[in-house]
Amino acid sequence: MRAVFLVLAGFCMGFAGPARAADETNREIARTFANFHLQQKNLRPGWAVLRQHLESDPADVGAWNLLGLIYLEADQPSYAMKAFHNAIERGSTSDPERGIYLYNYADAANRAGRETQARDLLAQSAVHELSGAGAKLAMAELKSGAALPVLSLEAKSWSGSATVFSGYDSNVLLFSDSVVSGGTATGTASPAVSTILQARHSRAFASQPLEAAISTGFTYYQASESRKFNNLLSAIALDWGADNDELAVFDGSVGTQLDLSFMNTNGFQFFNWSEALQWRGKLRHSLRAETEFAIPFTYYKFRVEEGDDPEDDRSGLGLAPSLTHSRQFGSSRISGGLRVETLFSRGDNYRSYSLAIPVSVSRPVGAEWRLRALAEPQAASYSRSATGRRDRGIKFGLALARSFGSSFSATMDYSFRRNLSNVELATYAKHSLMLMVNYELF
Repeated sequence: MRAVFLVLAGFCMGFAGPARAADETNREIARTFANFHLQQKNLRPGWAVLRQHLESDPADVGAWNLLGLIYLEADQPSYAMKAFHNAIERGSTSDPERGIYLYNYADAANRAGRETQARDLLAQSAVHELSGAGAKLAMAELKSGAALPVLSLEAKSWSGSATVFSGYDSNVLLFSDSVVSGGTATGTASPAVSTILQARHSRAFASQPLEAAISTGFTYYQASESRKFNNLLSAIALDWGADNDELAVFDGSVGTQLDLSFMNTNGFQFFNWSEALQWRGKLRHSLRAETEFAIPFTYYKFRVEEGDDPEDDRSGLGLAPSLTHSRQFGSSRISGGLRVETLFSRGDNYRSYSLAIPVSVSRPVGAEWRLRALAEPQAASYSRSATGRRDRGIKFGLALARSFGSSFSATMDYSFRRNLSNVELATYAKHSLMLMVNYELF
């Protein structure tokens, strides 16, 4: 625990003022607005908002690049060259999108009849990962005065990450309580360590992105009385649909996920598997507001041992539709929603209906940090159980996250859960403090 708090204290020393975070939010809004009008070929409003934005924030290289693209679309390559020049001169040499700016600069130069300068810029663009192949192709086919081919970015089709959680759990719940409702207190506390390895693959399928992911994780509780809750979890997921195009008014996707878990009840044994099928839709009301819908169907299968009460069998179908509305206020994003869950468990003691109202606030803190707070009141009814169980409770969470470059990030997370029930064993409180470190392997 002392080490966890020392790490947290070290993070806090890196805080900076809130002004830069607010600037980043303003940049995102200006770019999104301008990009929308560029896509619609409605150039004047996009040009006007970028000019006004760049007067107050001339260091926004992404906005300079967008302004150059608007000038190119308006057939004004000389003005476009000046804008792309500013994007490159004001940007960092380590910016992963620098190659794109160089390519666009070369496009403007070649359209303006400056073939030699265009070749030099393409040679510089060719050494960058995102633009390298496209720049080499453009150099081979370059014709003075002509527009360059549309740059096809080289996105990684494979990626992988490793994540480690370390911290303290004041009340280790049954692993199944994170799968379906019906938590019961164990009264055991323990330091915990969890590791997760994940590999992801993405490709286009039927003109939409298809993403596949496989992951495996292991959780270890140090306290001897908690080690029976040590668990191993593996998952395979597929998601197909819209790629969160910020210009689309509505998009949707479908996905499926298979989970398989083992728990150390008497040596590691099969504990449960589940198969989920989910549809998600997102309606964008404006650049600052959107509503998301989700309808997941899940089938759960739990191990049943000889002598177990059939009424305690949690296996069965679950349905949990949800609705979430989020809105941007300055640099803060506030979300509120409703989730209704119905579990058609085989055993009457766990057949339940529950309602949750999650509310969250997310905002930047300083230049590099982001803070997220979550509160979620809940209520559940087990009307067919032998005890007539009824629960009410609340979950609260607080997370502070920071990225260190493009590959490394860290999050300090605190969560609290309080459940009140007419069943004594189902009344409990739970505190958890975890430090999460994530590294993108490839």
